[in-house]
Amino acid sequence: MRTYQLHPTRGSHRAASAALASFAAMAALLGAADARAGITAPIAPPPPQEAVLTGPPDLVVTGTGWGTIRISNVGREAAGAFSISVTAGRIGECNVRVPAVTRTVSGLGARQSTVVSVPASSYDRIVTVDYLNKVAEGNEANNTALMPGTPVVC
Repeated sequence: MRTYQLHPTRGSHRAASAALASFAAMAALLGAADARAGITAPIAPPPPQEAVLTGPPDLVVTGTGWGTIRISNVGREAAGAFSISVTAGRIGECNVRVPAVTRTVSGLGARQSTVVSVPASSYDRIVTVDYLNKVAEGNEANNTALMPGTPVVC
């Protein structure tokens, strides 16, 4: 911030005092107008504290591969035991049937993942996590995913 001093030979102290009084009056009026409009100066936030994260589990399919499915609990609490279902498929042009399967997972901690093995298929299959609705999740609408098939020549 700059500070200015009036030089007695370059200006009148009386003029400077009047200007300063004018400025102070204008600032007071603006402050009063801001107060009437509900505008206040921002208040500094409190210093950060240790965050305590809470929230329900949220099970999702986060990846698939040839015969593998990665399930993640993206929620903030552990999930108890749950089951996974995978629809039936087929292998290659030879049309060998791959049966529908289910798998049980004993539980999954918050922000943890696990990989489950299932029979591979040449055709796309639908994977549903917690298909028996045993886990109360924060988002029940994200439990289904597509497991793309991989072409196989018979």
